[in-house]
Amino acid sequence: MQRIKIAIAKNGPSHFHRTNLAAGVWLAIATVGLAQEGGLGSTATLEWLQKPAARTAPPSEKVAERALEDSIGSLTKEPVPAFRYRFWPARTDLKPGSAETHFYRALVQRYTVVQGLPKEQIEALNNLQSMDIQNIPPHAAQEWVDRFDFVYQELSGLADAEDLSWDLRFRDLRGKEIWSTRIEEVQQARNLSRLLQLKIVTQIAKKDFAGATDSIRTGLRLAAFVGQGESIVQGMVGLAIENLMNAAIDTMIRTPECPNMYWALQTLPSPLMPIRDAVEIELAMVARMFPVLKESEALALSDKELSQRLSQSIGELRQLVGSNSGLGTADSLGLMLSMSGADAKERLQAAGYDKKVLESMTQLQASLIDAGRELRSHSDELLKGIKLRGPEGDVLRERVDEDFHKWLSKRGSSPAALIGSEMLPAAKSVHEAILRTEMIRNRLIAAEAIRLYAANHGGKLPDSLDGLVDPPVPLDPFTKKPFEYRVEKMGDRRRVTLKANGPQRLQESLQAIYSFPLLAP
Repeated sequence: MQRIKIAIAKNGPSHFHRTNLAAGVWLAIATVGLAQEGGLGSTATLEWLQKPAARTAPPSEKVAERALEDSIGSLTKEPVPAFRYRFWPARTDLKPGSAETHFYRALVQRYTVVQGLPKEQIEALNNLQSMDIQNIPPHAAQEWVDRFDFVYQELSGLADAEDLSWDLRFRDLRGKEIWSTRIEEVQQARNLSRLLQLKIVTQIAKKDFAGATDSIRTGLRLAAFVGQGESIVQGMVGLAIENLMNAAIDTMIRTPECPNMYWALQTLPSPLMPIRDAVEIELAMVARMFPVLKESEALALSDKELSQRLSQSIGELRQLVGSNSGLGTADSLGLMLSMSGADAKERLQAAGYDKKVLESMTQLQASLIDAGRELRSHSDELLKGIKLRGPEGDVLRERVDEDFHKWLSKRGSSPAALIGSEMLPAAKSVHEAILRTEMIRNRLIAAEAIRLYAANHGGKLPDSLDGLVDPPVPLDPFTKKPFEYRVEKMGDRRRVTLKANGPQRLQESLQAIYSFPLLAP
């Protein structure tokens, strides 16, 4: 196993990419993929995570030809048995073994195929994988599915493995190690999910719905495997893979003769991965990156010793985030801390520190203690926002986010604010990304509940979602209320709109439209 990991790590340089989320700044370790692949493993950005690039294929080559792009192809009743199709395996179906072994073997198998390809074929594969799933030509996808057969075998082994754990133990890292750790394999997982998407396209085109379900299940297991880590980057890549599979499910249920997938969707755990735990761990990384903030209060250190330790931490971080960082030079930050000592003592006294103890402190020591206290306070508030999961926490999240940015604006030149602006994760934006993914899944379940109801009632659609109890419809996670549900008659079909009531900046993803036939086949 170690030799497999080394083989992956040796191919391609590390790059550090700072990703600005909508509500703050956090440092993401995101490494590029294999240099030989011409960009197939490009750095993950929030733009990619939220809105993959769409490229259009000729209409005649799409997965399923539809009179309307948003059509539901068939009204099909509940499978028998109900759980004939599953997007998450039953525990009794799992096999002994480690998913980690299959994951690294899949990466090696993929690299083996790609490294021998000429540049034009790499570009063709890259273009194909950049398309939204409904636009991928099945015949073009089939060529690559045949080539990557061994990769699919390993991914199937990952999905069936009893042991899905993958622990990179970021919690054990200190100082420079935190940001210098290379995680190419996390980014390469995106490429594996894109290969799965190609296979799913061919299976849906052949109306092999059982095979497509198996491949989607594999993708969702891959998402959970990657997203379980202690880095927000791992969680966001896991969410991106999960949403690729959600798009595959959406394409499949719109395809004629597709079985109803209501109960298949109900097999999925919720949430699929513990991203909120990763936020908590990254919030704690500030103290591990700058141990001097805690040492200044716990240890009897001279100003010279404190300055040396601070300079080391700042210097290491600046090497990683670049010269344009707001942190400035290590020396200038130390000078700022020394000059702000009087103000720091006033804030510490207001916070309850003993006046005599404060008088015995040097200005540098007081500034470091004050900076650590400010960072801990804002980390604590940001953590509150991520721990409150439902809409009942919206007011608190807005207040925390507003207070954080006011603090950055008011104290933007202070050492604490400079460190916080570079290192504290945007908990509110991560929370919204989690809810967005949950919303998409719930909306798919709602669409299948409507399709099942119509199949059982001669094509009739429910009057509202509130009274739909057999089968029940999940709520919009942004509001904990039913999705907005609207039916419009369009010739011999009915247009159904399902809309979530989420933030304005997510408007493009909040609404889905389905066109239902008047009568069940």
